[in-house]
Amino acid sequence: MLRDQTTKSNQLFALSITLIFMVISMWLIQNHEMWRDELQAWLLARDSPSIIELFANLKYEAHPGLWHILLYPVSRLFKSPEIMQFIHVLIATFSVYFLVTYSPFTKFQKSLIPFGYFFIYEYSQISRNYALGILIAFIICTLYPFRNKQQISIAICIFLLCHTSIFGLIIAISLSIALFVDSHLFNTPNIDTDLKRRTALSYIIIFFGIISSIIQIIPPIDHGFVTKWHFNLDIQRIAVVIDAILGAYLPVPNFQQDFWNSRLIYNSSGYVILFSLGFILLFLFLNLRPLLCRPAAFYFFSSAFFGTCVFFYIKYGGFIRHHGFLFISLIIALWIARHSKARPYSTLPKRLEIKSTHFVRRTFNIFLIIHLLSGVEAAFLDYKHPFSGSKEAAQYVVSQKLEGLLIIAFSHHSKSVAGYLTNKEIYYLNSRRFETFTRWDKQLIYPTDELSLYETTRKIASTGQSGLFILDYPLLRSEKSGFTIKKIYETSKTIRQDEQYFIYRFYL
Repeated sequence: MLRDQTTKSNQLFALSITLIFMVISMWLIQNHEMWRDELQAWLLARDSPSIIELFANLKYEAHPGLWHILLYPVSRLFKSPEIMQFIHVLIATFSVYFLVTYSPFTKFQKSLIPFGYFFIYEYSQISRNYALGILIAFIICTLYPFRNKQQISIAICIFLLCHTSIFGLIIAISLSIALFVDSHLFNTPNIDTDLKRRTALSYIIIFFGIISSIIQIIPPIDHGFVTKWHFNLDIQRIAVVIDAILGAYLPVPNFQQDFWNSRLIYNSSGYVILFSLGFILLFLFLNLRPLLCRPAAFYFFSSAFFGTCVFFYIKYGGFIRHHGFLFISLIIALWIARHSKARPYSTLPKRLEIKSTHFVRRTFNIFLIIHLLSGVEAAFLDYKHPFSGSKEAAQYVVSQKLEGLLIIAFSHHSKSVAGYLTNKEIYYLNSRRFETFTRWDKQLIYPTDELSLYETTRKIASTGQSGLFILDYPLLRSEKSGFTIKKIYETSKTIRQDEQYFIYRFYL
């Protein structure tokens, strides 16, 4: 009887937290204007004529395509890209439901995690492929206690996780290592033929998931985005990794309009930064000690954390949305540790062991409170200020019945506007072609200065033709154009400073 009451109480708690999260997220998302990286996925799905061409276009994205495949049918059923935002919030909501229902964290921690910076803002309000990976990872964590019976289900989830992002791939590989450790290195030999067959099939599924994801991620020869690799010892690359660690555990942004991807900690002295880094590393080290008693969780976290940091070092330092996966890896490690096989391990006296455990638990709670405050700040600033001028600019163009005109932009910073317009191609000066989504090839090399804009306009527009410039910064030398240019609209100042738009009407 008491157990039933406890179960009902836990279910009510989980549903309450999930419902609160969903209501807040749905309310906030209505005030979030999407920026170009969000709308790139929508435009790729919407404007690729077939799945085959979608995968061909995805070769330039350095991302596998599960999120885009999900958007492909949606973009044919709905014209507005805002449907993508509501789908994204639902994905984030399901992630929170699995977390608060099945994870081993305390109720206090479960009350904080969903409203921390990454969950309530970065992986809820910014509609990217990352939230889908987190949901699948949490489903795997939920199935982990039943891994001997749910091998195929877990393998399919790992296959899908591989196809969410490069960070999803790293976590998928790390979870595969954890499963192998739990199943073989610390397990008695099993002669169950059916179990062996399921195990073999699950490994085959996981293997093909990893390989097919890598094949998708490998860019074509003419790829032009982040092409450099860094294999030499470089202080600047080490600083990139340190920035990622600080961002993952102390994601407090500056309290200003352009807060996104900023770090409040960098306003402090070098001593404060070094102390904070040392405190985080001490916390992680002391967290690893109890994980040594759960080898699968230890190997998962070590491989996920190290693998992500290596990627930041050798290829792409990323931004806070990428750095958050260092924190997500810890959440997953602590989750599966509860259900991993244990072995005795302790090198500290019992009294010191107890103090170490209390320090880790309290420090983890402190980090969760910091994340909560960061999430509240980010949500407030996004609600108060427009994130991008894309929606406002598109609404003006449509309201004035100007969408039929030729539209020219400096660069793909103006791509966000195309996302809110229906099947409207824009001529981008930096690629010298008409496009909606960006093809990240080596053609994105052309100059984007004013004189180039005027020269190109005279080439592609006919005499007597009228059109629009939708630019991410104002014109200063329009008198040198040789034709009539009139500024007709300017969007509000935005969080993304490079997505405040200036709209000009030109007449040749």
